[in-house]
Amino acid sequence: MKPKITICIADDHPIFLAGMKSIISMELHLKILGSAENGKKALELILEKKPDIAILDIEMPEMNGFEITEKIRKMEAENGVENQVPIIALTANTLDNDRDKCMEVGMNEYLSKPFTAIQLVEKIQKFIQPE
Repeated sequence: MKPKITICIADDHPIFLAGMKSIISMELHLKILGSAENGKKALELILEKKPDIAILDIEMPEMNGFEITEKIRKMEAENGVENQVPIIALTANTLDNDRDKCMEVGMNEYLSKPFTAIQLVEKIQKFIQPE
């Protein structure tokens, strides 16, 4: 049996967060390690749980997705690894400068709201290594 891909998710909208958790939990090969409704808790969660993938809303209270990504990428670089935790950015904005900023800070994928369950799962599956 293949090990499940572990995921931490963060979004400041409780209903949206619950919807993502529901979508992800329906996929047998995915496991949610935890979720957060603000950036500070999201960073703590990612550092504690060490997920295979992190899904972060760009705009959150206390710390935004860009700041979280910058901190994670800095810590990874200090430990001699790069892009160890793939990060999928979520945003309600469809501006090109948001997309550019996501890539600039080291996010791996970008998904604008609203998106479908299939689109979310497809973004996650990009990081699953075939066996």
